[in-house]
Amino acid sequence: MMEMKKIILSDYEKFNCIALMGGTFNPVHNGHLELSKAAKEQYSDIEKVIFLPNNKPAYKSDKELISPDERIDMLALAIEDMEYACISDIEIKRGDITYSADTIAEIRDVNPDLKIYFIVGADSLYTVNKWYKYEEFLKSCSLLVARRNSEYEDMRKYADKLMKKIKGADIDFIIIPEIDISSTDIRDNANDYDYLSDKVPEKVREYIQENSLYV
Repeated sequence: MMEMKKIILSDYEKFNCIALMGGTFNPVHNGHLELSKAAKEQYSDIEKVIFLPNNKPAYKSDKELISPDERIDMLALAIEDMEYACISDIEIKRGDITYSADTIAEIRDVNPDLKIYFIVGADSLYTVNKWYKYEEFLKSCSLLVARRNSEYEDMRKYADKLMKKIKGADIDFIIIPEIDISSTDIRDNANDYDYLSDKVPEKVREYIQENSLYV
């Protein structure tokens, strides 16, 4: 992967405001990329969107999880033309199951004054209360949730309820067209050129098929 797109822990010292986007990225797909773009466009203080591939996911099966190197390679290909995006392998290096609360704490040890947004999909709003140290996590960053227009009123009410319960929590929404892309479906159709062609960047599709991933 390209070193210019990868940051190390000490790099966080130079930023004032970042957005983190965690996940297995197994594989990264266009939904992830569009969400990151929308966040950068709608929150002008964000200097970088940093993709944080998990080592082992805490809340889902790792049965089909390919190697960290392969997932990072695909991320590098996906974001190579996105000037504002980069990759951190902090969770890969930590090993075992990785938790967002611990990652943010590690970053804050380097830069206590850093403003941190954390980007999640719509479903995560309703499950974040099951995350490890979730109250500490919600106090340590501003949560940016992909907005489902059809459910926005309910999402807003739920977010307000969480913020009322947890003093210091900050939850806002990213306006984005609803994108129906599933990493599971991509893995299930990894050999299908037509299926993958509008779900992942072309270079990611080539990487998946040339390396016979998910088959």
